[in-house]
Amino acid sequence: MLSAITRIFKLDLADKLGIRRRPLVIQLPITGKCNSRCVTCNVWKQDTHNDIDPEKLGKVLSHPYFSKVRSVGVNGGETVLHRQFEKVVDTLFVLPNLRDITLISNGLLTNILLEILEVVHSKCREHGVHLALVFSVDSIGETHDIVRGVPNAFSKTSSTVLEVLKDKSKYCDSFRLGCTISRYNVYELFKVESFADENNVDVEYHLAVPNKRIHTFNDAERYSVLSDEKAKLMAIEFFQSRMSKAKNIGDKMRYYMQILYLQNGGKGRLSTCNFRYRDITIDENMEFYLCATASDSLGNIYDEGVENVTSKKRFKKAEMQVFSNCDTCIHYCWSPTIKGVFIIAIEKLRLIWRSKMF
Repeated sequence: MLSAITRIFKLDLADKLGIRRRPLVIQLPITGKCNSRCVTCNVWKQDTHNDIDPEKLGKVLSHPYFSKVRSVGVNGGETVLHRQFEKVVDTLFVLPNLRDITLISNGLLTNILLEILEVVHSKCREHGVHLALVFSVDSIGETHDIVRGVPNAFSKTSSTVLEVLKDKSKYCDSFRLGCTISRYNVYELFKVESFADENNVDVEYHLAVPNKRIHTFNDAERYSVLSDEKAKLMAIEFFQSRMSKAKNIGDKMRYYMQILYLQNGGKGRLSTCNFRYRDITIDENMEFYLCATASDSLGNIYDEGVENVTSKKRFKKAEMQVFSNCDTCIHYCWSPTIKGVFIIAIEKLRLIWRSKMF
Protein backbone atom coordinates (compact mmCIF):
# COMPACT_ATOMS: atom_id res chain seq x y z
CA MET A 1 0.00 0.00 0.00
CA LEU A 2 2.82 2.39 0.89
CA SER A 3 4.61 1.78 -2.42
CA ALA A 4 1.37 2.41 -4.32
CA ILE A 5 0.85 5.73 -2.53
CA THR A 6 4.49 6.67 -3.24
CA ARG A 7 3.94 6.03 -6.96
CA ILE A 8 0.79 8.17 -6.91
CA PHE A 9 2.61 11.10 -5.31
CA LYS A 10 5.59 10.80 -7.67
CA LEU A 11 3.34 10.75 -10.74
CA ASP A 12 1.19 13.63 -9.57
CA LEU A 13 4.28 15.67 -8.59
CA ALA A 14 5.83 15.09 -12.02
CA ASP A 15 2.61 16.31 -13.63
CA LYS A 16 2.46 19.36 -11.37
CA LEU A 17 6.03 20.26 -12.30
CA GLY A 18 5.34 19.68 -15.98
CA ILE A 19 8.11 17.10 -16.32
CA ARG A 20 7.82 15.30 -19.63
CA ARG A 21 9.27 11.82 -19.72
CA ARG A 22 9.95 9.37 -22.51
CA PRO A 23 6.93 7.15 -23.19
CA LEU A 24 6.47 3.78 -21.56
CA VAL A 25 3.25 3.08 -23.46
CA ILE A 26 2.25 3.60 -27.09
CA GLN A 27 -1.34 3.45 -28.24
CA LEU A 28 -1.15 2.23 -31.84
CA PRO A 29 -4.24 2.35 -34.05
CA ILE A 30 -2.89 0.35 -37.00
CA THR A 31 -5.81 0.66 -39.42
CA GLY A 32 -8.80 2.82 -40.22
CA LYS A 33 -10.65 -0.16 -41.67
CA CYS A 34 -13.50 -1.59 -39.65
CA ASN A 35 -16.24 -4.15 -40.14
CA SER A 36 -18.36 -2.66 -37.34
CA ARG A 37 -20.61 0.39 -37.58
CA CYS A 38 -20.54 1.35 -33.91
CA VAL A 39 -22.82 4.07 -32.63
CA THR A 40 -20.07 5.28 -30.25
CA CYS A 41 -17.40 5.54 -32.97
CA ASN A 42 -17.17 7.34 -36.31
CA VAL A 43 -14.01 5.73 -37.71
CA TRP A 44 -16.05 3.73 -40.20
CA LYS A 45 -17.69 6.92 -41.53
CA GLN A 46 -14.40 8.45 -42.70
CA ASP A 47 -13.51 8.82 -46.39
CA THR A 48 -10.11 7.12 -46.07
CA HIS A 49 -9.24 3.88 -44.29
CA ASN A 50 -5.49 3.42 -44.34
CA ASP A 51 -3.20 0.76 -42.90
CA ILE A 52 -0.04 1.67 -41.00
CA ASP A 53 3.15 0.97 -42.97
CA PRO A 54 5.25 -1.61 -41.03
CA GLU A 55 8.54 -0.42 -42.56
CA LYS A 56 7.91 3.21 -41.69
CA LEU A 57 6.79 2.21 -38.21
CA GLY A 58 9.94 0.14 -37.69
CA LYS A 59 12.21 3.04 -38.64
CA VAL A 60 10.41 5.35 -36.23
CA LEU A 61 10.33 2.92 -33.29
CA SER A 62 14.07 2.28 -33.68
CA HIS A 63 14.72 5.86 -32.53
CA PRO A 64 16.12 6.22 -28.96
CA TYR A 65 13.06 8.28 -28.00
CA PHE A 66 11.12 4.99 -27.79
CA SER A 67 13.81 3.01 -25.98
CA LYS A 68 11.87 2.87 -22.70
CA VAL A 69 8.56 1.70 -24.16
CA ARG A 70 7.30 -1.35 -22.29
CA SER A 71 3.73 -1.69 -23.57
CA VAL A 72 1.96 -1.23 -26.90
CA GLY A 73 -1.83 -1.17 -27.32
CA VAL A 74 -2.70 -2.37 -30.82
CA ASN A 75 -6.15 -1.21 -31.90
CA GLY A 76 -8.02 0.24 -34.88
CA GLY A 77 -10.49 0.12 -36.64
CA GLU A 78 -10.52 -3.62 -36.59
CA THR A 79 -6.94 -4.73 -36.09
CA VAL A 80 -6.96 -7.97 -38.08
CA LEU A 81 -8.20 -6.17 -41.21
CA HIS A 82 -4.66 -4.82 -41.62
CA ARG A 83 -3.24 -6.69 -44.61
CA GLN A 84 0.17 -7.03 -42.97
CA PHE A 85 -0.88 -7.53 -39.39
CA GLU A 86 1.86 -10.04 -38.56
CA LYS A 87 4.53 -7.71 -39.99
CA VAL A 88 3.26 -4.91 -37.77
CA VAL A 89 3.70 -7.14 -34.72
CA ASP A 90 7.18 -8.15 -35.91
CA THR A 91 8.04 -4.47 -36.10
CA LEU A 92 7.19 -3.95 -32.43
CA PHE A 93 10.00 -6.26 -31.37
CA VAL A 94 12.54 -3.56 -32.29
CA LEU A 95 11.55 -1.90 -29.00
CA PRO A 96 14.37 -3.01 -26.63
CA ASN A 97 12.27 -2.95 -23.45
CA LEU A 98 8.97 -4.22 -24.80
CA ARG A 99 7.21 -6.36 -22.19
CA ASP A 100 3.61 -6.64 -23.33
CA ILE A 101 1.28 -6.10 -26.27
CA THR A 102 -2.46 -5.60 -25.83
CA LEU A 103 -4.53 -6.46 -28.89
CA ILE A 104 -8.10 -5.15 -29.12
CA SER A 105 -10.59 -6.72 -31.53
CA ASN A 106 -14.34 -6.82 -32.10
CA GLY A 107 -14.06 -10.60 -32.49
CA LEU A 108 -16.30 -10.79 -35.56
CA LEU A 109 -13.89 -12.67 -37.84
CA THR A 110 -13.47 -15.85 -35.83
CA ASN A 111 -11.40 -18.03 -38.19
CA ILE A 112 -9.11 -15.25 -39.45
CA LEU A 113 -8.56 -13.92 -35.95
CA LEU A 114 -7.74 -17.27 -34.38
CA GLU A 115 -5.30 -18.14 -37.14
CA ILE A 116 -3.48 -14.83 -36.74
CA LEU A 117 -3.49 -15.03 -32.94
CA GLU A 118 -1.86 -18.42 -32.93
CA VAL A 119 1.05 -17.13 -35.03
CA VAL A 120 1.37 -13.82 -33.18
CA HIS A 121 1.28 -15.46 -29.75
CA SER A 122 4.05 -17.82 -30.80
CA LYS A 123 6.19 -14.85 -31.87
CA CYS A 124 5.50 -13.04 -28.61
CA ARG A 125 6.62 -16.07 -26.61
CA GLU A 126 9.87 -16.20 -28.59
CA HIS A 127 10.58 -12.58 -27.61
CA GLY A 128 9.43 -12.89 -24.00
CA VAL A 129 6.49 -10.54 -24.60
CA HIS A 130 3.16 -10.97 -22.84
CA LEU A 131 0.18 -10.92 -25.25
CA ALA A 132 -3.07 -9.64 -23.76
CA LEU A 133 -6.24 -10.06 -25.79
CA VAL A 134 -9.34 -7.87 -25.40
CA PHE A 135 -12.67 -8.43 -27.19
CA SER A 136 -15.19 -5.61 -27.24
CA VAL A 137 -18.55 -6.69 -25.81
CA ASP A 138 -21.02 -3.87 -25.18
CA SER A 139 -24.07 -5.95 -24.30
CA ILE A 140 -25.70 -9.29 -25.03
CA GLY A 141 -27.77 -10.23 -28.08
CA GLU A 142 -29.75 -7.56 -29.88
CA THR A 143 -28.43 -4.57 -27.90
CA HIS A 144 -24.83 -5.49 -28.73
CA ASP A 145 -25.86 -5.79 -32.39
CA ILE A 146 -27.43 -2.33 -32.27
CA VAL A 147 -24.39 -0.75 -30.61
CA ARG A 148 -22.05 -2.43 -33.11
CA GLY A 149 -24.33 -1.68 -36.06
CA VAL A 150 -23.90 -5.21 -37.44
CA PRO A 151 -26.52 -8.01 -37.60
CA ASN A 152 -25.60 -11.08 -35.53
CA ALA A 153 -22.55 -9.30 -34.10
CA PHE A 154 -22.98 -10.81 -30.65
CA SER A 155 -23.41 -14.30 -32.01
CA LYS A 156 -20.14 -14.00 -33.95
CA THR A 157 -18.15 -12.36 -31.14
CA SER A 158 -19.41 -14.71 -28.44
CA SER A 159 -18.43 -17.67 -30.64
CA THR A 160 -14.91 -16.26 -30.89
CA VAL A 161 -14.81 -15.71 -27.12
CA LEU A 162 -15.75 -19.34 -26.50
CA GLU A 163 -13.19 -20.61 -29.01
CA VAL A 164 -10.42 -18.64 -27.30
CA LEU A 165 -11.47 -19.88 -23.87
CA LYS A 166 -11.29 -23.51 -25.05
CA ASP A 167 -7.52 -23.19 -25.38
CA LYS A 168 -6.48 -19.75 -24.18
CA SER A 169 -2.77 -20.56 -23.94
CA LYS A 170 -2.77 -21.20 -27.68
CA TYR A 171 -3.88 -17.66 -28.52
CA CYS A 172 -2.78 -15.32 -25.72
CA ASP A 173 -1.34 -15.01 -22.23
CA SER A 174 -4.30 -13.14 -20.76
CA PHE A 175 -7.82 -12.49 -21.95
CA ARG A 176 -10.57 -10.10 -20.95
CA LEU A 177 -13.60 -8.31 -22.35
CA GLY A 178 -13.83 -4.56 -22.87
CA CYS A 179 -17.15 -2.76 -22.49
CA THR A 180 -17.75 0.88 -23.46
CA ILE A 181 -20.61 2.31 -21.39
CA SER A 182 -22.97 4.60 -23.30
CA ARG A 183 -26.61 5.60 -23.14
CA TYR A 184 -27.30 2.74 -25.56
CA ASN A 185 -26.22 -0.11 -23.28
CA VAL A 186 -26.14 1.26 -19.71
CA TYR A 187 -29.47 -0.37 -18.86
CA GLU A 188 -28.21 -3.85 -19.76
CA LEU A 189 -24.73 -3.96 -18.23
CA PHE A 190 -25.89 -6.70 -15.86
CA LYS A 191 -26.16 -8.95 -18.92
CA VAL A 192 -22.48 -8.38 -19.69
CA GLU A 193 -21.71 -9.23 -16.06
CA SER A 194 -23.68 -12.47 -16.30
CA PHE A 195 -22.01 -13.47 -19.57
CA ALA A 196 -18.57 -12.79 -18.08
CA ASP A 197 -19.35 -14.70 -14.87
CA GLU A 198 -20.69 -17.70 -16.80
CA ASN A 199 -17.46 -17.87 -18.79
CA ASN A 200 -15.10 -16.91 -15.97
CA VAL A 201 -13.62 -13.92 -17.79
CA ASP A 202 -12.91 -10.39 -16.52
CA VAL A 203 -14.47 -7.23 -17.96
CA GLU A 204 -12.89 -3.78 -18.14
CA TYR A 205 -15.42 -0.95 -18.28
CA HIS A 206 -14.88 2.48 -19.84
CA LEU A 207 -17.28 5.39 -20.08
CA ALA A 208 -17.77 6.62 -23.63
CA VAL A 209 -16.15 10.08 -23.74
CA PRO A 210 -15.42 12.60 -26.51
CA ASN A 211 -12.56 11.22 -28.57
CA LYS A 212 -10.83 12.94 -31.48
CA ARG A 213 -9.09 9.82 -32.73
CA ILE A 214 -12.39 8.08 -33.44
CA HIS A 215 -14.01 11.34 -34.60
CA THR A 216 -16.58 11.68 -31.81
CA PHE A 217 -15.14 14.71 -30.04
CA ASN A 218 -18.06 17.01 -30.88
CA ASP A 219 -20.67 14.28 -30.81
CA ALA A 220 -20.90 13.43 -27.10
CA GLU A 221 -24.56 14.22 -26.53
CA ARG A 222 -25.52 11.44 -28.89
CA TYR A 223 -23.87 8.64 -26.90
CA SER A 224 -22.73 9.86 -23.46
CA VAL A 225 -24.59 8.81 -20.31
CA LEU A 226 -24.05 12.39 -19.12
CA SER A 227 -26.54 13.62 -21.72
CA ASP A 228 -29.36 11.63 -20.13
CA GLU A 229 -30.07 11.95 -16.41
CA LYS A 230 -31.61 8.49 -16.07
CA ALA A 231 -28.69 6.91 -17.95
CA LYS A 232 -26.23 8.76 -15.71
CA LEU A 233 -27.95 7.49 -12.56
CA MET A 234 -27.91 3.95 -13.95
CA ALA A 235 -24.17 4.24 -14.61
CA ILE A 236 -23.59 5.49 -11.05
CA GLU A 237 -25.62 2.58 -9.67
CA PHE A 238 -23.62 0.15 -11.80
CA PHE A 239 -20.26 1.45 -10.57
CA GLN A 240 -21.51 1.38 -6.99
CA SER A 241 -22.35 -2.28 -7.47
CA ARG A 242 -18.93 -2.96 -8.99
CA MET A 243 -17.22 -1.11 -6.15
CA SER A 244 -19.00 -3.19 -3.51
CA LYS A 245 -17.95 -6.42 -5.26
CA ALA A 246 -14.35 -5.38 -5.95
CA LYS A 247 -11.80 -7.42 -4.01
CA ASN A 248 -8.85 -5.02 -4.02
CA ILE A 249 -8.45 -1.38 -3.05
CA GLY A 250 -7.20 -0.36 -6.49
CA ASP A 251 -10.39 -1.48 -8.23
CA LYS A 252 -12.57 0.03 -5.52
CA MET A 253 -10.87 3.41 -5.95
CA ARG A 254 -11.19 3.31 -9.76
CA TYR A 255 -14.91 2.64 -9.55
CA TYR A 256 -15.36 5.30 -6.89
CA MET A 257 -13.52 7.91 -8.98
CA GLN A 258 -15.87 7.21 -11.87
CA ILE A 259 -18.85 7.58 -9.55
CA LEU A 260 -17.59 11.00 -8.40
CA TYR A 261 -16.94 11.99 -12.03
CA LEU A 262 -20.54 11.16 -12.96
CA GLN A 263 -21.98 12.81 -9.86
CA ASN A 264 -20.06 15.98 -10.75
CA GLY A 265 -21.55 16.01 -14.24
CA GLY A 266 -18.36 14.96 -16.00
CA LYS A 267 -16.05 17.40 -14.22
CA GLY A 268 -13.48 17.29 -11.46
CA ARG A 269 -11.37 14.38 -12.62
CA LEU A 270 -9.54 12.82 -9.66
CA SER A 271 -7.58 10.07 -11.42
CA THR A 272 -4.11 10.16 -12.92
CA CYS A 273 -3.46 9.77 -16.64
CA ASN A 274 -0.04 8.75 -17.90
CA PHE A 275 -0.74 10.36 -21.27
CA ARG A 276 -0.59 13.81 -19.69
CA TYR A 277 3.20 13.98 -19.56
CA ARG A 278 4.47 10.65 -20.80
CA ASP A 279 2.69 8.11 -23.01
CA ILE A 280 1.73 8.80 -26.63
CA THR A 281 -0.37 7.72 -29.62
CA ILE A 282 0.75 7.03 -33.21
CA ASP A 283 -2.06 6.43 -35.71
CA GLU A 284 -2.28 4.50 -38.96
CA ASN A 285 -1.02 7.52 -40.92
CA MET A 286 2.04 7.92 -38.68
CA GLU A 287 0.56 11.04 -37.08
CA PHE A 288 1.81 11.62 -33.51
CA TYR A 289 -0.46 12.62 -30.59
CA LEU A 290 -0.06 13.33 -26.89
CA CYS A 291 -3.26 11.43 -26.16
CA ALA A 292 -5.98 9.56 -27.98
CA THR A 293 -8.93 11.62 -26.83
CA ALA A 294 -8.23 15.34 -27.10
CA SER A 295 -4.91 15.86 -28.89
CA ASP A 296 -4.50 17.21 -32.38
CA SER A 297 -1.59 15.77 -34.33
CA LEU A 298 1.83 17.21 -33.50
CA GLY A 299 2.95 16.15 -36.97
CA ASN A 300 3.80 13.13 -39.07
CA ILE A 301 6.55 11.42 -37.11
CA TYR A 302 7.92 9.58 -40.16
CA ASP A 303 7.89 12.45 -42.68
CA GLU A 304 9.05 15.15 -40.26
CA GLY A 305 11.31 13.07 -38.02
CA VAL A 306 11.13 12.13 -34.36
CA GLU A 307 13.25 15.08 -33.15
CA ASN A 308 11.06 17.66 -34.87
CA VAL A 309 7.71 16.22 -33.85
CA THR A 310 8.77 15.67 -30.23
CA SER A 311 10.41 19.06 -29.81
CA LYS A 312 9.65 21.10 -26.69
CA LYS A 313 8.02 23.80 -28.80
CA ARG A 314 5.48 21.41 -30.28
CA PHE A 315 4.85 19.71 -26.96
CA LYS A 316 4.16 23.00 -25.20
CA LYS A 317 1.72 24.10 -27.87
CA ALA A 318 -0.08 20.75 -27.82
CA GLU A 319 -0.19 20.65 -24.01
CA MET A 320 -2.01 23.96 -23.87
CA GLN A 321 -4.65 22.55 -26.18
CA VAL A 322 -4.95 19.15 -24.48
CA PHE A 323 -4.82 20.10 -20.81
CA SER A 324 -7.94 22.25 -21.04
CA ASN A 325 -9.83 19.01 -21.64
CA CYS A 326 -8.26 16.87 -18.91
CA ASP A 327 -10.65 17.87 -16.13
CA THR A 328 -13.65 16.57 -18.10
CA CYS A 329 -12.07 13.36 -19.44
CA ILE A 330 -11.99 9.95 -17.77
CA HIS A 331 -10.99 7.79 -20.73
CA TYR A 332 -8.15 6.41 -18.61
CA CYS A 333 -8.86 5.97 -14.92
CA TRP A 334 -5.94 4.61 -12.93
CA SER A 335 -4.73 5.60 -9.49
CA PRO A 336 -6.12 8.72 -7.76
CA THR A 337 -4.30 12.02 -7.85
CA ILE A 338 -3.07 13.54 -4.57
CA LYS A 339 -6.34 15.47 -4.39
CA GLY A 340 -8.23 12.28 -5.14
CA VAL A 341 -6.51 10.41 -2.29
CA PHE A 342 -7.64 13.03 0.23
CA ILE A 343 -11.21 13.21 -1.12
CA ILE A 344 -11.57 9.43 -1.05
CA ALA A 345 -10.15 9.30 2.49
CA ILE A 346 -12.54 12.02 3.69
CA GLU A 347 -15.50 10.26 2.09
CA LYS A 348 -14.49 6.96 3.71
CA LEU A 349 -14.30 8.62 7.14
CA ARG A 350 -17.69 10.23 6.54
CA LEU A 351 -19.26 6.86 5.75
CA ILE A 352 -17.69 5.29 8.87
CA TRP A 353 -19.02 8.15 10.99
CA ARG A 354 -22.54 7.77 9.52
CA SER A 355 -22.54 4.02 10.13
CA LYS A 356 -21.69 4.56 13.80
CA MET A 357 -24.30 7.28 14.19
CA PHE A 358 -27.11 5.19 12.79
